[in-house]
Amino acid sequence: MKNRLRKVAGLVVSVAPLALVSVPTQAAIDVTPITDALTDVNAIGIAVFTLIVGAAVYKWIRRAM
Repeated sequence: MKNRLRKVAGLVVSVAPLALVSVPTQAAIDVTPITDALTDVNAIGIAVFTLIVGAAVYKWIRRAM
């Protein structure tokens, strides 16, 4: 068990300095078309959900009469 712990500790010590190396930044990605599409999808989803809930409520009220 101690040998395994020493190996893991040695690995952590040898990999830790690599975490401090700066990674070059990437160019900014324009996500405006994606967010615009999601807005349209959300609008359609809300409309469909409203129709489903409206139909269920209508059936529920009709059954109660």
